[in-house]
Amino acid sequence: MFFLLPLIGAAVGATIGAIIADDWAESDRAEARHHRDMENALTSKYSSLQSKYNEIADESKALAEEQNKKLAQLALDNAHLDIALELSCSLVKLSQDISINPTHESLSKLQEAIRQTNQVLFELDKQPIPISGRYFTNNLAAIEKKKLAGKTKEKVEISEKSGIDLSVLANKNLTKYEKIIVTQVYELVISAMDYKVVSLPMPRLDGYQTNIVIDIIEEIGERLSNHAMPEFVFEQLSEEQPHIRLLIARHIFTPSHTLDKLSLDSQALIREAVANNSSCPSYILDKLSSDPELSVRLAVLANTKTPLSTRLKVLVNNKKQVDLSLRKSLAVDSSLTSENLAQLSQDISPEVRKLVAIHPNTSLEILEKLSKDSDFSVRKAVITNPQYCIDTGNIHNIDLCKTQLKFRKDLAANALTKSEVLAKLSSDRSSEVRKLVAQHPNTARDILEKLAKSKNMEIKAAAKNSLHQRHLQ
Repeated sequence: MFFLLPLIGAAVGATIGAIIADDWAESDRAEARHHRDMENALTSKYSSLQSKYNEIADESKALAEEQNKKLAQLALDNAHLDIALELSCSLVKLSQDISINPTHESLSKLQEAIRQTNQVLFELDKQPIPISGRYFTNNLAAIEKKKLAGKTKEKVEISEKSGIDLSVLANKNLTKYEKIIVTQVYELVISAMDYKVVSLPMPRLDGYQTNIVIDIIEEIGERLSNHAMPEFVFEQLSEEQPHIRLLIARHIFTPSHTLDKLSLDSQALIREAVANNSSCPSYILDKLSSDPELSVRLAVLANTKTPLSTRLKVLVNNKKQVDLSLRKSLAVDSSLTSENLAQLSQDISPEVRKLVAIHPNTSLEILEKLSKDSDFSVRKAVITNPQYCIDTGNIHNIDLCKTQLKFRKDLAANALTKSEVLAKLSSDRSSEVRKLVAQHPNTARDILEKLAKSKNMEIKAAAKNSLHQRHLQ
C-alpha cells in the first residue's frame, strides 16, 4: 500500500488546484472561506497520512510480531479511506459550487482532480466519483450563454471564429419554440469550437478536452434530432469546423441538398460519413461511388440504401479491395439479374462463385461455365441448382424443400415437367403447388388418386377433374 502515497498526494494537489481556480471566480466571501476550510482539511489529513507512513516505515524495522504489523497496516488502510472520502466529498461539493459560476479553468482543474482521485479510489476498490460528462457539457454551455448575454440585440454575433449569426433568426418565420431550440444548438456549437480541431476523426487535444468535445458533439446531435429543427440550421453548420461538418454529414435528418454539398468536402472522412448515411439519396451515392478515396467507395457499397446497380459498379471497379463478406452479401441479393450474376461469376473467391451457382436467377449459360469451375465446391453447388438440374434431367440432385415457392409453382405448371418431379411436388407444403400438380397432364394416376382424397376442396376437385378428363376413373 506504500505506492498509494504519491497517488493520494497528486489527487490532493489537483483538488486544491481546482479549489483555488474556483476561488478566483468566486465573489461570495463566505463561500471562499468554506473553500479555504476544505483546502486546510485536505492539507492537514495528507500531512497526517505522511506522518503515519513515516512512523510505520521506522517501526516496521523494529516490529517482530506479525500481529503488530497487521495492526499498523490496518491503521494505514483506515487513513487511506479517510482521506479518500474527504477528497470525494470535497470534489462533489466543489462541482456544485463551480456550477454557480463556471469558468474554463475551474472545469479543467476539476476534471483533473476527479481523474486523480478516481485513480486512488480504484486502487482502494471503491466506487468512483459519480460526475457525468454531461455536467461539463452543460457548464460549458452556461459559459457561452454568459458570453452571448453581453452581445447587442440588433446583431448577435455568436463567435468571432464562426460564421454563425443569430440575426438570421429575425429573418426567418420561426415560432418562439423554434428560436429557442436553434439558439441552444448554436450555443453548444460554439462551446465545441472553443477547442481548435486540426484533424479528424478525433481532435488532437488532451484527454480532458477531447472528452468535453465528444460530449458536446453528442449533445448537438441529440438536439438536431428534434423534428422541429429548421433545415437552415443544418445548412449553416455544414460550413463550420471539421468535427461539426462530420456530425452534420452523419445525421439522418440532414437535408439532401446539404448532404450533396458535403459530398464534395475536402476531407475524405466527411465524404465517407455522407456515403454511410442511411438518408443519403441514391444520386449522391452514385456520385460518391467514383470518389478518389477507397474508404468512401466502400462506404457506398456497404450502405444498404445504395441501389443495386451502384453497388455492382463499386464491386466491379474495386474487386481486390472489397471485403469478401460484402461481396458475398451482394451475391445473395434476390434482385440480381442474370447479367449481374454473370459479372459476379468471375469473382476471384470460390465462395462468391458458389453463391452465384445456387442463385435462382443465374442463367444456364453461366451455370454451364461454373460446372467446369476449378474449385470442387463451386462445381458441387451447380448440380444442386434446380434450374440446372431440370435442364440436365438430374432431378435427384434437387432438394425441393429449399427452393423458392415461385420456382416450385413454375415447375409444377411447366408442361415439360416429368411425372417423377410432379410426384415430389405432390407433397409440397404449399397448397398452390399441390393444386397445380393435380391439374398437370403428366401427373401419374396414383398421385392423382392420392390428391383426390385431399382435405383441401380445391385440390380434391382438381384431381378428380383430371382423372375424369383422362378417363382414369
